[in-house]
Amino acid sequence: MAGTGKSTIARTIARELHGSGHLGASFFFSRGGGDVGHAALFVTTVARQLAEHPNVDNKRILRASISKAVSESPDIVRKARQDQWKVLVIDPISQLETRARFPSFVTRVWTRPQSLAQVLVIVIDALDECDDENDIKSILQLFTQAQDVTTVRLRVIVTTRPGTHSHLGLHVAPATFRRQLVLDELSKDTVDQDIRAFFESNFEKVRSKHGALPTAWPGDLTVDLLVQRAGALFIYAATVCRFLMEDERLSKERLSVVLRRDRAYQKPLSAIDDMYMKVLQRAIPDNCDEDVRKKLNWLVDKVIKPIVILFQPLSVNSLADLVRIEKEDVVGALRDMRSVLHAPADQNCIVRLLHPSFREFLLDADRCTDRHFVIDERRVHYDLFVHCFQVMSARLKQYMCGLRHPGVEPKQLGKEALENYFPPHVQYACRYWVMHLVDSGRTIDEQARVISFFKEKFLYWLEALSWIGRVTEAVWMIVKLEVSKVSENLLEHRPYLITLLVDAGSWR
Repeated sequence: MAGTGKSTIARTIARELHGSGHLGASFFFSRGGGDVGHAALFVTTVARQLAEHPNVDNKRILRASISKAVSESPDIVRKARQDQWKVLVIDPISQLETRARFPSFVTRVWTRPQSLAQVLVIVIDALDECDDENDIKSILQLFTQAQDVTTVRLRVIVTTRPGTHSHLGLHVAPATFRRQLVLDELSKDTVDQDIRAFFESNFEKVRSKHGALPTAWPGDLTVDLLVQRAGALFIYAATVCRFLMEDERLSKERLSVVLRRDRAYQKPLSAIDDMYMKVLQRAIPDNCDEDVRKKLNWLVDKVIKPIVILFQPLSVNSLADLVRIEKEDVVGALRDMRSVLHAPADQNCIVRLLHPSFREFLLDADRCTDRHFVIDERRVHYDLFVHCFQVMSARLKQYMCGLRHPGVEPKQLGKEALENYFPPHVQYACRYWVMHLVDSGRTIDEQARVISFFKEKFLYWLEALSWIGRVTEAVWMIVKLEVSKVSENLLEHRPYLITLLVDAGSWR
């Protein structure tokens, strides 16, 4: 279930394998994380990492094989995922040689010659976070090709929530092909021991930062209580520790807040829900002035809720530009939320959720009992759609880059110039306005606005997408609008659009 530590395990394994030279590649899915929220770039990302393998010999062989495959089949990125996987991953790996060379008599008498081969591991985390179930199924099917590799011992480690694979057929694979570990079925003593070790390690860090807390703080009884409340949820322990370390000067007081038992913990998620509520309530104290409270609630609506709903994380600066509020207000809204949000000091670095369970909590009115914090998902999607439209209406125009010659390519303009003409919030608006509109459920209400946009800004929108290398996404967005019944009139644009995209790779 959510919060048991799957991603932590995946990160640990990937880090250890990278250090030993056995990590082939890793891909960490994250719903709402932009390109890591879907599988479009899954195979090419794995291939790219294989080509940068830390082992010099492996890197040379893999890079040469992948480069040759791309040269011989330049349209490989447009082919089926199964073809991509074979050409860009399986075939290059099959070109590797065993790391150790043994005399022929050894290999003749060795009953399991593959045991002499080097190990190469691909780590896939949070497969259930991939937003298309068909993509999940196709990725699982790709792994069956690993059996065809004999030159190395290719292994794939996948983490996912229960139920993702069972209905997709992986459970019927032979035992020799797959092994399964269910964290929920581990011994409670084993899990408690791990969570206890995590708490004790972090309390030592808190004492070190504070400088005045006694070495016995907070005591075995308190640690026992926290382990009990965690109920096998690693995310509870991680959130508590981040909450205490947000301001080490108040660690003792904050621990008292955590330990205050407002209600009985009867369900598995009760403890983390209670922890999340305390973090949120800390951001809007009960004793604050009414005007201050209104401002803080406004910041939650304008900053925190959009961050949770965004399809791709944005920086402080970009989010402020998208939702049209002051950057100082964004920073203020994030100040007391660092135990649930990753908010770097650098305002150009992206802000993201530390765990998807926080998103699920805010979207569930039965779990998030404070109406000021619970998210009306459709309402926030609609607000973001409106913001995207405002950005595009203001920024999209003819000759956006000041160039009148149609033959200029993005690489000739330069990355810095492109980011100047198309900053992240403009790129976000162009790529995701359709998704926000469809998920808002207000497609029929917005017919007139969408038709007007296509009449006035259609070509400018296409040009913007082409400059940022996303023009092919326009086809999908047009189809999405048609399916959602925004207007039949959009069909009249499709032939022209598809003509423009026949050779999207060379069209600017």
